[in-house]
Amino acid sequence: FPVTIPSVTVFLGWSTLVDEVDSLKEHRLIGVVHDLPWGEQQVALMASQVTIPSSNDELLVEAYWQVPVWEQLVLQPVVQYIDQGAGTEDDAWIGTLRMSLTF
Repeated sequence: FPVTIPSVTVFLGWSTLVDEVDSLKEHRLIGVVHDLPWGEQQVALMASQVTIPSSNDELLVEAYWQVPVWEQLVLQPVVQYIDQGAGTEDDAWIGTLRMSLTF
């Protein structure tokens, strides 16, 4: 459920699966988005954890900065840290640049 305070939005999520199709059992997440006071920019931080039966839980932490370039174009540099990805003992750092074009 999102909770909104002027310029800040906090969100929480929890889901559970009881089917044979998906290997995930539970998904929990929490995050916060802050609208910056200039140029419709945003920064955000989110943590997400999934429970995988008979394996380690996977943890994802993501941070982004959203920057409008033009009215129709938004860039969003993102940094992610994944701990025990896909139930393994591995971890990873990932950087991406997302682009949103509306017309």
